[in-house]
Amino acid sequence: MESTTPPEAAIIDSIRRNRQVAAVLLLLLAVFVLRVTDTYSEFNGTYDEGLHISAGIEFYQDYRYTIHRQHPPLAPLAVGLLPYLNGSRVKVGGGHFEPGQKLLEGPGDYF
Repeated sequence: MESTTPPEAAIIDSIRRNRQVAAVLLLLLAVFVLRVTDTYSEFNGTYDEGLHISAGIEFYQDYRYTIHRQHPPLAPLAVGLLPYLNGSRVKVGGGHFEPGQKLLEGPGDYF
C-alpha cells in the first residue's frame, strides 16, 4: 500500500520552502547592500558630476540649457533642483564647474 501525504502537509511543506527561499534572498540582499555601501568612501564622484549639477542650476536660474549639452537634460534637472533651491547659482560667463564642485567637495563629507 502506498503512503500518500495529505494535502495539508504538502501545503505546509510548500510554505516552509517558500519561507526558506525568502530568507536566503533577504540575506543575499542585505549582504549586497552592505558591500555596495562599503565602497562609498573609495568610489565616489566622477569627473563631470559637478558639471551636471551646474547645468541643472543654470536651467532653473536662467531657463536655458547651455552647459554640457551632449547629454539630455533630465539628469541635470534632477540633481540641480535641490542645490538651486538651497541658493547655489551659476556665474554668467564661465566657471561652470564651480557650483557643482563646491557642493561635492566643499563640506568635506562627500561620503
